[in-house]
Amino acid sequence: MNRRGSTEPQKSDGYNSTEALQAELAHERSERSAVELSLDRMRPSIGIALYPDDAATSASLLEHADVAMYAAKRQQIGYSFFDATVRGQASAAATPGSVVAS
Repeated sequence: MNRRGSTEPQKSDGYNSTEALQAELAHERSERSAVELSLDRMRPSIGIALYPDDAATSASLLEHADVAMYAAKRQQIGYSFFDATVRGQASAAATPGSVVAS
């Protein structure tokens, strides 16, 4: 029997020593689920377009934010503001046969 923060005795989990319990706890902490491991590899890509500087309508603003988001993805930087550089990359990417430098 052992006590774990309770006034009532609890049934033992079958550990013969504190070392065995410590080893099991260390093992549990070190194991990570597949979801946790995949979250380590996920990186957000955020595109930012500002009203009224980048667009006058909500549709244009969303389109420009989308272009900036893809620039962030290409550059793997996490976020990108819509500007003339991003606009040029998007125009070049939309042109068949063009090459966009990264």
